[in-house]
Amino acid sequence: MLVPSAFSARFKEGLNIFIAMIFLVIAVIDLVIGIGLLKLKNWARNITVVLSILICIFDLLKIFKYIYNPILLISALLRPVIAIIIIWYLTRPAVREQFK
Repeated sequence: MLVPSAFSARFKEGLNIFIAMIFLVIAVIDLVIGIGLLKLKNWARNITVVLSILICIFDLLKIFKYIYNPILLISALLRPVIAIIIIWYLTRPAVREQFK
């Protein structure tokens, strides 16, 4: 029979491995999208625009949560600005034409 502390340690170890696997999957997805952008694939441009819109929405909502923490507030304000620049660039007609 497992002692509660041994169970807790195994649970934490398993949870750490699970979280690491999630980050690995996200990294692979980002790599695939990045390669798609470098190869001027339209699906990569569309995914990037959608993800940038989601970043804008979620980070603008975080502003109210981080109002008393200056570092997190700056991050919550800066990320949407970068995302808006990415959206603006990828939706310009000349750039859109390159991805066809």
